[in-house]
Amino acid sequence: MTGYIRHHRSTFDHPCFADEPFTEREAWVWMIMEASYKPRVKRTGRHVANLERGQFSASVRFLAEKWGWTKSKVHRFLERLKNRDMIGTETGTGMMVLTISNYDIYQEPERNLGTAGGQQPGQSWDSSGTNLKKDNKYIINNPPISPKGDFDEFWSSVPKKVGKVAAEKAYRKALRGADSQTLLDAMKLYAKTREGQDHQYTVHPATWLNQGRWQDEPPQGKKKASVADLNASQAGLIKSGNPALCRAISDQRAYQLLSSGHVTLEECHAVDLLRHERRG
Repeated sequence: MTGYIRHHRSTFDHPCFADEPFTEREAWVWMIMEASYKPRVKRTGRHVANLERGQFSASVRFLAEKWGWTKSKVHRFLERLKNRDMIGTETGTGMMVLTISNYDIYQEPERNLGTAGGQQPGQSWDSSGTNLKKDNKYIINNPPISPKGDFDEFWSSVPKKVGKVAAEKAYRKALRGADSQTLLDAMKLYAKTREGQDHQYTVHPATWLNQGRWQDEPPQGKKKASVADLNASQAGLIKSGNPALCRAISDQRAYQLLSSGHVTLEECHAVDLLRHERRG
């Protein structure tokens, strides 16, 4: 299906719908609805912004609260939209002002209800019905945010590539509560933990997604003790004078500690180590 529908702004505040985190698609629709349809002045605190058509002002913190996201998730989402030329941002007024690229195209039906076919003089639609043509120049509509390309990148990081169709279905479902970058980062981390492991016990990607495994706490690896720490620890046991604590220390290891000056021969003798050693 192609074309447009009219979508009222009150949808996002309607009591019939639960107050829950936005999907990326809902956040994008909200941004288009929030943008000014005509120039206006907006004051927030001590900052004043002159907004043009297609612009709105909001802080990352406000968007995070409005969408039910974390601030880092909002930042990543806005950066992705900017990289795809779907929005522009500026902060020269002390406030972040966001501009929806090609806003006029998104609002074309509403703006041109009084004209035949919803077109302004000098404008026409090309044969595909997707791009607006004005004075023989094409204005390319923004591409929709599609998880397809993001899924391909996600799939490339999966350690056990089985059930791709089921995985893609689970991936699209998971995007309702998480952004694509979060899923990708978590899967890369999971794949790293499975390096060199038997993939018989590696979770299938669809199962990983359906179980919300991206929300798991990252595994905490054990800190490997340094040689200096090991020397200090074993020398401390020898210096304690308690033979029971030094049973795991071999004579060879005690000799290394003696040679490096960590312990004395008398300290070793006191815990029944290096009895064969004699002073020269």
